[in-house]
Amino acid sequence: MAKDTDSTMTLPTSEDYPILLITGNALRHERFAMRIQEEFQHHIVGWLQLGRSNIAVRQSQDRRSLRESAWKAGAFVSKVLRRSSNGTAKFKQSGLTSTLREVEQKLFGKEVKTLRKTATLRPVTIDSLESEAALSRIERLKPFFVLAFCDPQYMPTLRAAFKGVILSQNDLSDSDCGTSPSVYWALYHRDLSRIVSAVHLWLPDGDTDIVVRTSTPCFAVDDIPEACFARETALGAELMGEVLANLITTRTLRFDACQKTCAGMNADPTNDILREVDSDLRRGLIKREVARKMKF
Repeated sequence: MAKDTDSTMTLPTSEDYPILLITGNALRHERFAMRIQEEFQHHIVGWLQLGRSNIAVRQSQDRRSLRESAWKAGAFVSKVLRRSSNGTAKFKQSGLTSTLREVEQKLFGKEVKTLRKTATLRPVTIDSLESEAALSRIERLKPFFVLAFCDPQYMPTLRAAFKGVILSQNDLSDSDCGTSPSVYWALYHRDLSRIVSAVHLWLPDGDTDIVVRTSTPCFAVDDIPEACFARETALGAELMGEVLANLITTRTLRFDACQKTCAGMNADPTNDILREVDSDLRRGLIKREVARKMKF
């Protein structure tokens, strides 16, 4: 792997660039894997699907007390949204996490059903990237690229197990708040442009990730926070496909080595923040912002 400058990466010449997919098990993750398969079918050599690892469980327990008050406020937000008249009543639910599942089914269900018909590869379920089964499978498949759509907590383990090029999309869905914290921060600032899909590049000899592609999704006037998050992840799959296609075709990738996403947007929203967001949502924040962006 050669770096011509700070902002250019050049791949070695190869007849093939084997790709390994690593995802979670939600419908948005399946869509990601299916879309990559559709575009790069002959390059895909494996698909590992993560359940909740011991690491995830421990971190969730450690953070639970910090999120307890935010969870209660989040439940209140969701309850109000279900009763509102801005089109969100269709997303009925029994809990916060079921809302995200129902939104994913509404947005991606038909598409994924169609993609399954032509998919040639199904996932291998693993409990943890630290397991011997997972590590041996990665070693056996010998991928050139790993495409990861998962919680960034897995990246240290993945980088320890794989010394090649990793392209990742962060999945920061929070089981207590119902969606990514970054969505609520963007809504708090009343700025949908802060909801950003990003593709991260991890080089074998690098200390951290580099953001190589970003874009903002399009929203609908009746979207709720969970729908905003789902659209963000869907766009991320398309961006990663573009980055990968460019890499395989030209063997080069130009990027800003200093580009970073805003880490503060991933911090858990507090009770006060969620109440502010709730107040804005009741006054039609998303509908108003979408309408404003549609004006020329």
